[in-house]
Amino acid sequence: MRTSTDTGPTDGLSVGGRESVSETAAAGGNPAERVRAVNVPVLQEICLALEAVLPGALAIIRIDGNETGAIVGGCDAGCRAAERLQSMAAKGHALPAGRQEAVVAIDEALDWAWIGIILPDCGLHAVTCDVIADGAGNHLGGLYVFHGATGAAPRGCEAIVSRFAQLAAVVMGVNNALMAVRNEANRDGLTGLINRRRLMSLLRDDLAVDSQRDQVAVLLLDIDDFKSVNDRSGHGVGDSVLMVVADRLLAGVRPGDEVARLGGDEFVVLMRDVDRAASEHVASRLLNNLREPLHVEGVTQRLTPSMGLALSADFPDCPPERLLDEADAAMYLAKREGKDGMRTAGAHSERRRPDTRLLELMTDPGVLDECLVLHAWPRWRDGVMVGRQLLLQWWDRDADRLRSMQGLLRQIQTPDARMEVQRICREAIRDRLNPGWFADGMRVAVRPPRPALLDPGYPEFLAGCLKDKHALPPQMELDVTEIMGDPPARIRASLERLRERMPGLRIAVRTIEQNALSMELLEATRPDVLRISVRDVLAAERNGMDPAAALEAMCALARSCHAEAVGDHVTTSHELQLLKAVGVRYWQGPCEIAP
Repeated sequence: MRTSTDTGPTDGLSVGGRESVSETAAAGGNPAERVRAVNVPVLQEICLALEAVLPGALAIIRIDGNETGAIVGGCDAGCRAAERLQSMAAKGHALPAGRQEAVVAIDEALDWAWIGIILPDCGLHAVTCDVIADGAGNHLGGLYVFHGATGAAPRGCEAIVSRFAQLAAVVMGVNNALMAVRNEANRDGLTGLINRRRLMSLLRDDLAVDSQRDQVAVLLLDIDDFKSVNDRSGHGVGDSVLMVVADRLLAGVRPGDEVARLGGDEFVVLMRDVDRAASEHVASRLLNNLREPLHVEGVTQRLTPSMGLALSADFPDCPPERLLDEADAAMYLAKREGKDGMRTAGAHSERRRPDTRLLELMTDPGVLDECLVLHAWPRWRDGVMVGRQLLLQWWDRDADRLRSMQGLLRQIQTPDARMEVQRICREAIRDRLNPGWFADGMRVAVRPPRPALLDPGYPEFLAGCLKDKHALPPQMELDVTEIMGDPPARIRASLERLRERMPGLRIAVRTIEQNALSMELLEATRPDVLRISVRDVLAAERNGMDPAAALEAMCALARSCHAEAVGDHVTTSHELQLLKAVGVRYWQGPCEIAP
């Protein structure tokens, strides 16, 4: 006899025919649609396989879910039946949910009678059904096998339907888990916003079809003096403030706009089909939203943002990185002019580039040289130093902190000025190299900014510097994380050029939130070293992630691509113990003594 259960939500999308499946798979913007896209094709194959085992039967699968619900058929008749059932579901009728241990004649059961009425041309007379549930007993849907009026159900029909229901549960469980993992790779762990990787993918797609739309705009912003929030109230309050900022941004954008967190207190709003006036209106609204006082954990915070806006119409045919750089430059102009404001970048705008202190220092290379700091972080293996990582940064006097060279080079407008800065940086590296750092042929690891990575002669320059110091190591390691947002084909071409120029060059990538790695990127990169960001793992711990499990997953990723796992930026014994617990033997950090 049948046991009654609550029917699943019936406001989902019907996926009746093969064309519907393709349309669903192509609609990748909505997570619910992506879940349907991965589940529906395989479930259709299960229906077809079941119909082959039970000749004359018609198989239907119901997928539960407020947003992911659907009714799926296998053969053409099943697809038509699924569409009709979904149409009735939209009117409030629902397929009975539960297990049917014996065949029920449709014309003898009231709750099945409406199905026989709307499907007369299918000749359906009886039904056998079972619940599709995961191992925890959560209902994922239902499997229904309809029998013709003249054909009796074969012997053991209930057992066959039950086995196929279990198969469907496994398929849906695996696919849903994979979708959750993929979604996690595209999301910021703290705010739930999309991350840099997903933003760059969307922006690249939008710019590719820009000729078919009005234009695309990116608004880049950060919170003025956010460091003082962490210093004054602690990082817990700082994280809560960032979540409020994310909520206010989401509340202020238009439908269809995207909000991303790049990291720290830096956010980006991607606007589509927008002109200059409309995009500046959105920016003004967000500016006012963020200025409103907020109350977090009993503390009142008053924030001001600096914003930079860049429109694709002002920079035709530019790559997504360039458009984001233009917005970044405009934001720095807003900061230079007093913060708490917004500036628009433009190809013909007098305000296009910030007149920052660094650009002023371009007239005095000696002063610029004094701003540069070369670090040599030690790398350890089981407590023994085996190499060093070189890192060139510049001291931002206004912000009273060190900054990356990537940010410096973004602010340079002309090719001549960029080349001059790179020349000064190279001389600084050459002058500051200490031969004692590379005693006994220790490995040299370098993480250069993007322009240096795209320079085919950069590894040869480094090798020449070391040779001048009589300290040429047997191997050099180049971290290419800064180009991991490029298309895989471009990454592969860049690295092949570098490897050809310098045989034996080792390639490293870093697992960081805003550059989440995919198997496609790893295949394009073929890294020798996978640098694991321990700080990012511990930051994610505040959101409920098990750091040991996260580190183990990263180590498994390293093993799968035959790369060496190296713990990055290790400064405490606690961080080191976490790495050792999962078998990481290499680590590096800013201290001279192993933690």
